[in-house]
Amino acid sequence: MTELTLSKIKGTEDNFTGRLTFAQTWEFKIGMFIYFTFYLGATFADDFGYDWFVVPGFIIAFIAFGLSYIPMSFSKNAGNVTLHEKKIGINPKKDDNYFPDSPINMESITELEINVIQSIRWWSSYVIMQFVVKKDDEDKSFGVTIKNRNQEKQYLAVLDSWYRAGYPVKEMNATGTRVFKLNEGKNYADIQRIKKEYGLDWQ
Repeated sequence: MTELTLSKIKGTEDNFTGRLTFAQTWEFKIGMFIYFTFYLGATFADDFGYDWFVVPGFIIAFIAFGLSYIPMSFSKNAGNVTLHEKKIGINPKKDDNYFPDSPINMESITELEINVIQSIRWWSSYVIMQFVVKKDDEDKSFGVTIKNRNQEKQYLAVLDSWYRAGYPVKEMNATGTRVFKLNEGKNYADIQRIKKEYGLDWQ
């Protein structure tokens, strides 16, 4: 079992990818607006006699660019979610009928699609995911956030148990490509090994 942060992820599908992505957060939209505004301002400042603005303009632009890729609104704490070998427990701070009924029995669902929205896994681990529970021709989604390496290790252990039990789990990375355990399955040999070990139909 592992306990992770629950979040309420709302947004419309991206026209290009057909998925919910970090580009639909207000952080990204505002950050990119500031980035382009100050970048262009710094680029042409010298031509208009505002050479003093070039350096601070570029600094502000690149700070805004970096902050635009940190979707805090998608990881806002709305409670906690506990992942077990056979079920998922959802414990929201406020019950407003947004989240699926809890617990979710893994044996009764049609598919669990896990979409990685943002993944920062350098010195630590910070992963924002959207869980889409498909059951009886109805889709319900909620956000899950991994905040450190220990949580990631526990999450991967539960995920492994789901795969070995044959539950219908499908992971997608931020670009919409299928993956396995967050970042495996990136080449042909890796995919063949995973298919053989876990009996997956990789589509």
